[in-house]
Amino acid sequence: MGKFEWSWKYLGKLATNWWLLAVGVAMGVATFLWLYLLKRYELSVVHPLTCISYVFSLLLSKIFFYESIPKTRWIGVLFIILGVMFILK
Repeated sequence: MGKFEWSWKYLGKLATNWWLLAVGVAMGVATFLWLYLLKRYELSVVHPLTCISYVFSLLLSKIFFYESIPKTRWIGVLFIILGVMFILK
């Protein structure tokens, strides 16, 4: 995006930055999805399911960045998955 400056040219570059627009669209979709889930289910069920993001970030860091992950962290992921299963039952 370049160095920040207060100018119409810079604001025009921001308005046409496709990555920035894609992030805005993704945030909008995520917001509407979150509101939809809150409308249909209880908060005590929906909010703990956000912990699944920890599982995905661990798996993706292993796959894409070849990070070494200790066994204790895998045990933690197992507890998260078990906890989510208990919440959904």
